[in-house]
Amino acid sequence: MGLVLTDNSKAHFEITLKNWDASTAGEGTLINDAGDTFIIKYPLPLVRPKEDFSSCKIFLLKNRFGSKDDNCFNVEINNQRKGIIFPISIFSNSSILPPIGDSKESDFFYRFLHISYYHLLSADLVINKINEVNNLFDPSSLKIQDFYDDETVVLLYHDTKDQLSVFDLQIYYPQLYKLGYAPIIKETDYSEIEIVSIPLNETLLYSYSLFDSIKLKSIDNGLIEEKYISQLFESTLKAAIPPLSKFILLYQVIELLIDKIAIEYFKNKAPFSSKMSALMINTMSATSFRSVMDNVTLINKDINAAIDIKKEDTRINKLFNEKCKLEISDFPKLESLSKTLLPEKNCETLTEHVYALRNKIVHDYHNLSGQFADIDDLLRNLNIEFEKLIFEVIVKYENC
Repeated sequence: MGLVLTDNSKAHFEITLKNWDASTAGEGTLINDAGDTFIIKYPLPLVRPKEDFSSCKIFLLKNRFGSKDDNCFNVEINNQRKGIIFPISIFSNSSILPPIGDSKESDFFYRFLHISYYHLLSADLVINKINEVNNLFDPSSLKIQDFYDDETVVLLYHDTKDQLSVFDLQIYYPQLYKLGYAPIIKETDYSEIEIVSIPLNETLLYSYSLFDSIKLKSIDNGLIEEKYISQLFESTLKAAIPPLSKFILLYQVIELLIDKIAIEYFKNKAPFSSKMSALMINTMSATSFRSVMDNVTLINKDINAAIDIKKEDTRINKLFNEKCKLEISDFPKLESLSKTLLPEKNCETLTEHVYALRNKIVHDYHNLSGQFADIDDLLRNLNIEFEKLIFEVIVKYENC
């Protein structure tokens, strides 16, 4: 698949990369179905004229908190440098980059920028934004953003070919989302991913400097394979959703996991064991009603013991304390907002805060909206912090 564009009549057409010549300054030849060719020049200096493009693949992202021109970082996985992440705008404004030869670090970055540019033109594994490009015949003004947009962020991953083929970015979605990065999976994502307005100094990337390493931590518990979890990252969290709805959708992750915990608890208790079967047989053959009553009492006791985790706050407590090992002190802003919304409560633990928020927002929102004139803004701020908790829960959840 090549780059998809639109003409003045809004009809779609495709152009593909016919040739890439990096022997001098770098130049690509694009061709359409009619055989017309178009030249696009690589805008940055080259460290090496030839690279192994097949050792890398790219993914497209958009930073929901806004992307700065100097958000150029290395990507580290399992203490190994595995690629880079950068805004596509670096190809038109590279003033923040040091000159080639300044250091091994900068030369490494320049090489991966070159490889990324090639893959962006090839568009074999990514979806470009369908723009109307009127300067195809003018290589001096044609730029890579014409085929994407100025807010596109590129993540390049480098590995052996075998590992490259099985690499799955999905298992890093929670970590990327915490940093603000949402994946661009379909063309409409370019326009539909919501930009969340928060102060720059409150974003995690604020403390990062040029070429710092972003350490990605994967989900190793299989939760990303849950349909709702994958849907959350691939579509739900991207859209501009009313704050009340967003809180409920985020809380569904807790609902899903505490249900898993209850099922697991029940199975571990194994009430329907061979002992139970023998007891039921003895009950059916009992010769006195007292024996029947005694046996039924024992049966009920074992069954009730297997479901004595039915209280929701009990399961939430097990989720936070045992499965994820999280505390309210890990989320100070969430605690502060909880106290604002629940001044009548004296919550101390993470479970108490989250469960009280859930009950108040889901069941008593009509009173909150009367109590706080700015309730939507309060909920938006709460959701930003609640997201962080949900992402941590997904990453840290331990299967037994």
